[in-house]
Amino acid sequence: MNSVHHKPLTREDALALMTCQNSPLAISKETIRGIELDVFAHAPNDMRDFFIFSNEHFKESKFLVYEGERLTYGEVHRKAVALSKSLVDLGVEPGDRVSISMRNYPEYVIAMEAILAAGAVAVTLNAWWLPEEIEYGIKDSGSRFAFIDHERWNRFLPSRSLLELGISITRPRGDLPDGVLSMADMMEPGDDEYFPTLDIDTDSDALIMYTSGTTGLPKGAMLTHGNVFWNALNVAFMGLRMRGATLTCAPLFHIGGLNVTTHISLSFGVEVVLHESFEAGAVLADIERYKVSTMFGAPTMFLMMAQHDNFAAADLSSIISFNVGSAPVPL
Repeated sequence: MNSVHHKPLTREDALALMTCQNSPLAISKETIRGIELDVFAHAPNDMRDFFIFSNEHFKESKFLVYEGERLTYGEVHRKAVALSKSLVDLGVEPGDRVSISMRNYPEYVIAMEAILAAGAVAVTLNAWWLPEEIEYGIKDSGSRFAFIDHERWNRFLPSRSLLELGISITRPRGDLPDGVLSMADMMEPGDDEYFPTLDIDTDSDALIMYTSGTTGLPKGAMLTHGNVFWNALNVAFMGLRMRGATLTCAPLFHIGGLNVTTHISLSFGVEVVLHESFEAGAVLADIERYKVSTMFGAPTMFLMMAQHDNFAAADLSSIISFNVGSAPVPL
């Protein structure tokens, strides 16, 4: 039998083949804010379309894990649809700013989906901020409404009057304060599985994420719908770096917690294991329990994991890669 030898493709030839016009990864040119860029021709228009894509493809797959709670992509979608419609009913309009300030609860992800699907801008306030910092963030962003958890209620009291459409609390401890909405009620699923019908521009603002304010007041960095989903698609295009489950212990108000792992999971349909804070032993245990393939952390977090008493015995064989940032990484 004669063997056939094929000349290996160069990187340029392989990319050209993968991104030709007949490919799902076809590349085209588009002018965005005056700059001509390469874009995926068949990409979603906005994050709402991205959420719909994930629900259609992964509806029955597990999405969010928090302690003993587990929600599928379909369950999260139905809650996000209900919450998005509640926001519209309250008077939230496209371009309005809606703040989120809470621990890494599943409700954080649901609120994010609902806000973006309503065409509004999600403002991820630092959950560690003090009352005066919260007031600054609300004024600076122009937020009209806020989703918070019980722990943040007292810190939001001085700024309550600035939020003209009000506040919604998740996981309250006891009775809700007067005039405050229940997030559980707002996201109670109905029969409808469709987000509100409205036009969302790819290049319209989706997120305002605040810097730490090390050298002055925190600055609100603005990300568009395109910024967020292009990041997720480009990571998917790089190859299979995520499977089974990912773990988010960095705060969701941080770009590492939200865009480096959580939003990227929508491309792959993987499970996101949420930790409300970082504890090395708990992270090691859940990497083994849920077969986590990747997570984001600062160098100190990984050092604490490596120095933990359980590190040597932990099964880390499911790990494909760790994403490290927020500080210099020693080699």
